[in-house]
Amino acid sequence: MDRPAIGAGSECIPAFQSKVPEVLAALGVPFSELADAFAREAGRQYLAGEISFDQGDNAIGWLHGFALLGPNGDLLDGLAWQVYQAFDAGEYRPVGRAAGEDLPAKCTIPRLRQLLASP
Repeated sequence: MDRPAIGAGSECIPAFQSKVPEVLAALGVPFSELADAFAREAGRQYLAGEISFDQGDNAIGWLHGFALLGPNGDLLDGLAWQVYQAFDAGEYRPVGRAAGEDLPAKCTIPRLRQLLASP
């Protein structure tokens, strides 16, 4: 599936962002429910090879940024926060890790598999 390039990095703001709060309110969907579903889908698509690590990391980074800037002051928690941390683990090189080590394969993929295996 081709995806439009909206830029690089989680600093990119999709056009639909401003409408999310009003759509959620109209549907009666709590932000936490949207966040968990969004995070589950980003993780699923990454594990299925439908999106790259960078695309999944950017998507979950956008979700985190949106939560921080959201009108209700919602923060990521539950599954969404755990998926964010799984992608984060593949992004940052902790002290003592080898420079050539594939952190997404070593840190992100196993954690996502574990998270998404549970209902």
